Amino acid sequence: MGVKVRERPQGSGIWWLFIDHQGTRKAKKIGRDKKLALEAAKKIEAKLALGDLGVMADKPKPPSFKEYAQLWLEGYIKPLRRETTYERYQSILEHHVYPVLGKVPIDEIKRSEIRHLLINLLKKGFSWGTVCLVRDVISQCAPPGEAGN
Repeated sequence: MGVKVRERPQGSGIWWLFIDHQGTRKAKKIGRDKKLALEAAKKIEAKLALGDLGVMADKPKPPSFKEYAQLWLEGYIKPLRRETTYERYQSILEHHVYPVLGKVPIDEIKRSEIRHLLINLLKKGFSWGTVCLVRDVISQCAPPGEAGN
């Protein structure tokens, strides 16, 4: 267990904390104030000594594609679009998208997985219009900055 204060890169004036606790390492950028970095290191060491592991906690787990798409359907499509549009989108997601991408965390979906899904739909004999609709539904419900990664 330990917290180290280092200037990285050397001579840059930017201070970092390097935390080692129970085989887990984490780095946190503090900024240009060495005094602030030293104070933060003391506080983190005290928290670790008391057993407060919130310092080492990772980011919250992103939702699966299915969870995110259901929130999008209920929060955006249902109140703002026709009932038939909502039902069609829900059907497309349930029959074509959820079996392939439903359990995948939203931030781990790659462009190649979506492309593979669409190509498989074409190979199964679905029309080009249906495949385009599936593509459009996936694209619409993707969070900003996530589509096509």
